[in-house]
Amino acid sequence: MSYSSEDWKKAITTLIKKTSKKEVSWEQSELFKGDAWTEVDRSFQCEAKNKIYVVSETRSRHYLDEDVYVWQGGYDFSVYSADAYPIRLASAPNALHAIGSLFSIAEANYAYESDALGDLLD
Repeated sequence: MSYSSEDWKKAITTLIKKTSKKEVSWEQSELFKGDAWTEVDRSFQCEAKNKIYVVSETRSRHYLDEDVYVWQGGYDFSVYSADAYPIRLASAPNALHAIGSLFSIAEANYAYESDALGDLLD
């Protein structure tokens, strides 16, 4: 048995709501790693109830033929255990549009918590 796309959408929407209510905050992350075809541009993580949630902005190689490729942007959402050595427990289907929304709110939360504009607003 596996989680449906609807389950993933509900979970991601819950994280968006929790971020909006300041129940979780996001920090930069190195947990999600790319592979031979995927580069990770930026990742953020938050922790809740013994799980680490990681949302990442990625670029994947899309091959036009054997040697020629273009970069295609995307997002990844993964769930890890909150152990001393986190283990990846699950990943959402990459086609979910809600992952991009979660990435945007996580990035905005990180900027706000880091006081990115603080010196300019004094």
